[in-house]
Amino acid sequence: MASSTTSDAEIARRSHGPSGCGGEPARVAAITPASAHPGLEWLSELSEDIVKLLRVAIAFLALVVLAGAAYGQSCPFPAPTLTAPPDGATNVDLELTLRWTPAAGATRYEVWAADDGSSEFYLVGDTTETSMAVEVAPATDIEWYVAAVHPACKAPSARFRFRTIGCSDDVAVPLSPPDEGFSGSPVTFRWTGVDGAYEYRLWVYSFTYEDFVAYYATDFTEISVRLQPDEYAWLIETAFDECESTYSEYSYFTIQRR
Repeated sequence: MASSTTSDAEIARRSHGPSGCGGEPARVAAITPASAHPGLEWLSELSEDIVKLLRVAIAFLALVVLAGAAYGQSCPFPAPTLTAPPDGATNVDLELTLRWTPAAGATRYEVWAADDGSSEFYLVGDTTETSMAVEVAPATDIEWYVAAVHPACKAPSARFRFRTIGCSDDVAVPLSPPDEGFSGSPVTFRWTGVDGAYEYRLWVYSFTYEDFVAYYATDFTEISVRLQPDEYAWLIETAFDECESTYSEYSYFTIQRR
């Protein structure tokens, strides 16, 4: 994010007029100040005025920045306002979008955060938009802010805090076939649902083979499985996103031979 202009010193005015005294051509400088030409004195004065104005503007900007720093404001230009998640929010989803209002004159925005009460903020990322999608660990306290990047400085927003949803200790409860009961084949397994689960995994253990003989993953709380006559134990593993699985108690049933 530079420009260039052509100065008066790069404009050559060359003379091709009559010869001077002594019969030799008059030697004229290749670069002639504008004030040396009749009627162009105003151009020189205007250039000097522009330079003075630029110096005054730069000095004023420096004073504004210094004054802001003196009052504890590192940048006097507009800062964004955080909008989502709201300050103090709890049980925030692990995949979320941070949002803020635009700041006039900002060229981009930097998102900064600190975890679990740390005073060390790290750069999450930067963007020219007024939002950023992020993923956060479960049961984590987050403090965050957004800095609007201006050509002269960065204007930070106020800081917001939120806490993400924690991991669940809830387990599924086997319902059918009933514990210590009998079943035909195929066996319809049913269990209770768990909030926040993204998948259930059925594990079926055979006492004859002394090993797990069936494993199924499903989004539902019911599944039918064809099994041979035997004595079985089964349980449900509840899987979560970003959290460890939980496991139900074993339930036992028998498929009798006909």
